[in-house]
Amino acid sequence: MPRAARRHVIHTVGPRFNVKYRTAAESALHNCYRSTLELLKESGLSTVGFSVINSIRRGYPPEAGAHIALRTNLQLFAAPCGKRRYG
Repeated sequence: MPRAARRHVIHTVGPRFNVKYRTAAESALHNCYRSTLELLKESGLSTVGFSVINSIRRGYPPEAGAHIALRTNLQLFAAPCGKRRYG
């Protein structure tokens, strides 16, 4: 597999998931994506590639993690008036 060309690397660590602390884990994962995407915008970068921030190894349910990732991206990159730029 070819390596992707990259000039910048932004590191973040996702939360552990525990059903007892579900809301805290969801909030922490949202903040991981949000802070990474805000840094991307502040740096003037136009593209980003994410590896999996939430993982089964850390107990995070894949569908819940994917939902948070997509929701966070849409919130930050939605056009004014609630219209999405893509799709």
